[in-house]
Amino acid sequence: MNRIHFEVLGNPQAQKRHRTGKWGRYDPSASDKADFLALCRDNAPDKPIEGAVILRLVFWMPVPKRATKRFKVDVEDFDIYIKSGGTTGISSKIILRDVAHTKARFDIDNQIKFVMDALAGVYWQNDGQVQIGWAYKIYSHRPRTEIEIIY
Repeated sequence: MNRIHFEVLGNPQAQKRHRTGKWGRYDPSASDKADFLALCRDNAPDKPIEGAVILRLVFWMPVPKRATKRFKVDVEDFDIYIKSGGTTGISSKIILRDVAHTKARFDIDNQIKFVMDALAGVYWQNDGQVQIGWAYKIYSHRPRTEIEIIY
């Protein structure tokens, strides 16, 4: 099995709903997807992957401005833990106790759809090839999207 693992720095994006205007339907996320794909091209395979794909996504969200001091300190501690080689497995222990009190701006399913649509055609032929997927949403002082593709 082969692996592709990389990070895209910046706030994770979410798929926006299609809009209808004077000239018909359009995708308001199209330019965001093109920008996201440009940041991902360095890690792209020579040709799109054929066959089943396993996808793991970690959305490191910016800390909400209205978060409590305790929440901000916990996020800081978690960032230090990850930088020192820890895994995301302890996120439920450190982060989740306060996450219920913050109102998420984007649903995680829209973020997953954004990444899958943006990478389709370059990393894989279509998003129907993704057989197994994991996605995590974690708050961090360094927002980014972490992508791992196994094929």
